[in-house]
Amino acid sequence: MLACAAALFVVGALTRPYSAGQTDWRQIITHVFTVAGYLIAITGLGMMLRSRGSLERHALSDGLIVCLGAGLVLTVLFALPAARVAGQPTWLSALLALYPMFDIVLLLVLLNLAFTTAAHLPSYRAITVGMVALFAGDLGYAWIGARGQQTGSHRRLSISRCHRMPAWGGDRHMSCRGDFARHRTTTA
Repeated sequence: MLACAAALFVVGALTRPYSAGQTDWRQIITHVFTVAGYLIAITGLGMMLRSRGSLERHALSDGLIVCLGAGLVLTVLFALPAARVAGQPTWLSALLALYPMFDIVLLLVLLNLAFTTAAHLPSYRAITVGMVALFAGDLGYAWIGARGQQTGSHRRLSISRCHRMPAWGGDRHMSCRGDFARHRTTTA
């Protein structure tokens, strides 16, 4: 599922320059792919989390505290300025303000996955590197969006490359259940 999400993120990033130049319904094209990518990524990480067992309340509360703090910072620095940009449709302002919240939900699920999996597994590390790259790309888009733009210069961070990264370890991580079970029995 993470590979599908990464593909949707790349299509969203590649269609962004075209969509940003439109004034009619075609503005939404890039956002359809990006929102679908977020929903599939959250679902895929949630399925991985569910396959690891039940959620621990302490881990959930710790992750929730971290994500609330990060969410407040992202809201003040990026979501509110993106929503206040004059001259863009209301739906676009709301959607641009919503993107950082998708990142916070992904971060919460990723943190809970960290508490329930062996962090030394290469597959988990690959997923973490991919998500950090995704967050870096989203930070770039949030920076651009807070200034009223939807696309940036080609000299800046290659955001579409960052959105390809989440697929690195997703399928491998799902096949490591046996490795995780062996690790738990040998370290207990």
